[in-house]
Amino acid sequence: MNKFSTHKWENYLKKSKVERGLTWIIDSYGINWDYVGRHQNQQGILCEEYRASPFSTCDTVTVVKQRKEREISNSFYVHFMDLDINDMEETMNFMASYGVDQAEYYPYDAVSGSRLFTVDHFRTYHQDFYESALFLLHELQSNADKLEEAVFQSIRKDKLPGGRSAGWGKDVRTITNDIEKHLKRCDFRLDYKKSKNGYQYYTDIKPTDPIALAYFQLAKKLSLPKKHSWRGCVGCGRPFECSRANNTYCDKTCKKNAADRRYQESLKNDPEKLKAVRENRNEYMREYRKL
Repeated sequence: MNKFSTHKWENYLKKSKVERGLTWIIDSYGINWDYVGRHQNQQGILCEEYRASPFSTCDTVTVVKQRKEREISNSFYVHFMDLDINDMEETMNFMASYGVDQAEYYPYDAVSGSRLFTVDHFRTYHQDFYESALFLLHELQSNADKLEEAVFQSIRKDKLPGGRSAGWGKDVRTITNDIEKHLKRCDFRLDYKKSKNGYQYYTDIKPTDPIALAYFQLAKKLSLPKKHSWRGCVGCGRPFECSRANNTYCDKTCKKNAADRRYQESLKNDPEKLKAVRENRNEYMREYRKL
């Protein structure tokens, strides 16, 4: 479970420099973060510098105290779009769980030395991705099946017809240029592995942050052949993209959980089998205690 703690700004500055340097500020109240500029630090990392300007002694910062990491699935970009950015608790948990603590640059506060990537910073990236993806997925609807249509409608919520182009006059070329900007944060690597016929070379693409990953998955979605389609997971009901006719679960964990549920259900319906399982378990525990 993610845990957050809120501190008065003046008390937060009393913490050690090392502790502040390892802390991520995810939200604040009353503090204005003045943008200073961008530069490259000694490690070659591109940084974005801010400087805290508190207004009163009541100003506070909320930091990430403990994170419970979540596995990023192949449909992460769908969860990213479906996030209710106006729900502060949901957004903070999403950011902490997936480690969304930076995007194009490493942001930090020069006063405290802490990493600074707040909900307000994240909201800008989310809105940009939401509008771009919404418009481009709308272009694909003519070839979508019924489930894709249902997923699109559930994500769309209360946006105006026409997506981003209706409000800003953006076209596909402009939006794809925006996506390409984020795809530059994907590391391309050529590697090899042993096979029966010797060594086999393959390419590996790894986005450097979750926001870049969402754009990478969206780009893959836009270029997928028709054989890739949406399907509802029989385990949890969540929609996922599949390329094989026998794909029925969204991931291995969901498949295992479904198998465990079926096994427990079979025990309930077979008292003799349940009794045998319990006897075997008790026998195992008796042998274990003898060790």
